[in-house]
Amino acid sequence: MMKPRQRLRSYEKDLHTLLDMSYTRATHIDKAKFDKEVFRPFLLMFKKRYLSTHKEIHNLLMQYSQKGDDLDKAWVIDQIARLFWEDRYHANVRAYCNGEDGPDTYEWSQGIPP
Repeated sequence: MMKPRQRLRSYEKDLHTLLDMSYTRATHIDKAKFDKEVFRPFLLMFKKRYLSTHKEIHNLLMQYSQKGDDLDKAWVIDQIARLFWEDRYHANVRAYCNGEDGPDTYEWSQGIPP
């Protein structure tokens, strides 16, 4: 399993590859200017958000994951899902609940805070 900083380097390499592919198609883009004004600020923001989310998830797991009953553990899972999915949380929960018998085939438990 890759460590968070290794994964970030991998993401950065993938983004550079995608941008290089885009530059070859769009010759009107000033690569240096785009790199300085768009890509670098985006990458810094992404790194901060990724590392802070990773740290929050780690803290939740260390503090609560082995304490309490199933409802407490469901709360930990729900909190991690909220951090990971952010604004896609509700859509992903609806997608999880949808199944072969309609929109309420499965239930999503938000649990109870320990």
